[in-house]
Amino acid sequence: MADSESKAEARRPVKRYEDADFTVIVAIDFGTHGTGLGWTRIPDQKDNKEPELHQFTGWCRSTDKKTKTDILLTKDGEFLAFGDKALEQYLRITDDDVHSDDDDDDDDDNNDKKLSEEEIQKRRLERLQQKRMLFESFKMALYVKVGSEHDGDIRAQLMTQDTKRLYSTEQVFVEALKHIKEQILKEFQEKKVVLEKGIKNIQWILTVPAIWSDRAKNKMERWAEKAGLISKKIFSHLRIVYEPDCASISCQYEAANEDEKSFQPGERYILIDAGGGTVDIAWHEVVEEYKMDEIHCPTGGPWGSVGIDEEFESLLMDIFGDAAIMRFKEYRNSAYLFIKNNFRTAKMSFYSKPKADSHRVELTTEFMEAMVTYCADSLTNLDESDVDYVQKGFAQLLKQYKDYVIECRDSDLYLPAKLWREYLFDKVIDPIIEHVNSKIDEIQRTSQHKKKFTYLCLAGGLAASPYFKIRMGEAFGSDSRHKLSIRIPRAPILSVVDGALRLGLRPDYIKTRCVKVTYGIAVDRGIKYIEKEKLPPGWMDKNSYTQRNTKKLIVRNLFSPFIKINEAIGVDESIHKQYRRFHKKDKAVNLAIYQSNDKEVPYVVQPTQKKLAGVQVTFPADYTDLPFVVLYYFGSTKLIAKVIYTTEAEYLKWKHEQEKKKKNERQDVFEKFETGEYLELKYEYYTV
Repeated sequence: MADSESKAEARRPVKRYEDADFTVIVAIDFGTHGTGLGWTRIPDQKDNKEPELHQFTGWCRSTDKKTKTDILLTKDGEFLAFGDKALEQYLRITDDDVHSDDDDDDDDDNNDKKLSEEEIQKRRLERLQQKRMLFESFKMALYVKVGSEHDGDIRAQLMTQDTKRLYSTEQVFVEALKHIKEQILKEFQEKKVVLEKGIKNIQWILTVPAIWSDRAKNKMERWAEKAGLISKKIFSHLRIVYEPDCASISCQYEAANEDEKSFQPGERYILIDAGGGTVDIAWHEVVEEYKMDEIHCPTGGPWGSVGIDEEFESLLMDIFGDAAIMRFKEYRNSAYLFIKNNFRTAKMSFYSKPKADSHRVELTTEFMEAMVTYCADSLTNLDESDVDYVQKGFAQLLKQYKDYVIECRDSDLYLPAKLWREYLFDKVIDPIIEHVNSKIDEIQRTSQHKKKFTYLCLAGGLAASPYFKIRMGEAFGSDSRHKLSIRIPRAPILSVVDGALRLGLRPDYIKTRCVKVTYGIAVDRGIKYIEKEKLPPGWMDKNSYTQRNTKKLIVRNLFSPFIKINEAIGVDESIHKQYRRFHKKDKAVNLAIYQSNDKEVPYVVQPTQKKLAGVQVTFPADYTDLPFVVLYYFGSTKLIAKVIYTTEAEYLKWKHEQEKKKKNERQDVFEKFETGEYLELKYEYYTV
């Protein structure tokens, strides 16, 4: 045992972070389809007035105040434009570019007999490599469905919009974040917002889907640092917050401003944030005004509105054939993008007239001509000299599609309402309804208090769709078996960025979290501490060794959980675990952190479990005990760990004394116990 003086020395705070001096909060809603940006001043503690929230509108013309999450780079990866401007520049192809495409297309057809297919494709690719690179919906590179073959993996490269080139995912994100930083600093200069210490005065709030993995969140933090937004020497310089939490607090503020007596203590509600790429669902209970408990970990899936866009592309392929659409995308990519954006506009107004038999999508004459040309072999009884040849040929192609009756008037495609519902929207909405129904039943069945939900809040871009709102009302509204009160903000697409600023001002909004996975570490134990009957066959043979200092037989790769899936923990609480080094001569111990999606906690690290992160605990030279304590925190939506060089008994005694001293004081979440050393978690990445 070490003496009391050395124990006191071991508990001495280790300072690894600079003191924060935040004067403003900047919120980034980095959505799949749209990006929102906002800022607010941090008020003086004596000022009880709510600070003014500012939505940044300097980069877009749309009324919803979000710009597109599109980025345009040169062929060498240099930044050109972001947002609406990126798409506008990409669509502004010069006449030479268009003629070049035409000439190459004709040349390839004329020279089929002269060149091999491999040579033709090589020439096309060389031409393409000289063009600018547009990336759309690139945020989804950080989402992989739980339980899939690549669970936890992150795409190392992104496909350009023309689907022919790959480029570094990291570089795309970093360039986007750099631009966002430049825009907000320009805004501060124009609005006379003084930053005496520059970037150190800004606390950044970055929103992410609640269903994102820890690896994805860590990637965003690393890229924010690389883009120059943050310094990892400043604690909480970047706060990563969940999008449904942001939408939740925004909805409550709006309800309070309307003098509604809603969201009372004890009431439960569901928040569905239906965005472009993902749908996030939060399950909350009101504790007190603007303070919530999670009663279930966030859930959701890849059911965002981008799925409707993908179904529209599938529809075009069903009608005109895969080859024709892929050829048009390659040679008329800007025209294809124009149609794609017309569809996105059209889908958001579908069902604004519920009794309408059809709903239109604006095409282009160029698209119609191309389809008639590419599919000419399937057309009959047409005269190419006829002035209406294209219109008649296109109509004939539509008639060949037997599943639905589709019409074209001028250059407008009229899709029947039934097709919009069954083929496009319902394929995205049905899984949401099925999931929410299932979860409501599960939560009410397993809940200790058997409380029912009172409200369903809808936020995100898809929540502005008339058809989406109708379906949600039918499934969960006052006439359904759940009888929920449906709440939709006035501007649902802005709920996340608005709420992110409010969360920045109220970091204690979420009081209790439920973790999404089981966390634990891989441990090695002496043979006498092993429950041999729980070991898989042959485990001892492959996972045992003799410890070099103690000469004892040790079994490795046992899974020691410190919190299990869906367990609740206060955001200002930590879970402490005592570990032991084998011998005083061991100068460091490496901890391997794993996670599991299984409800049954495994006894050993399973082959399917991928290492989440590694951390090294290095012991002070004067620390002679074997035990040490690690504290794990979950309150900031990411795992934070600290080590205390003492025994568990000594730590608990010290903690009790500190709680008595600070009983009536207000502390920041991670400053409650000013002791120990923050550990750097080195995440393991698995790219595809």
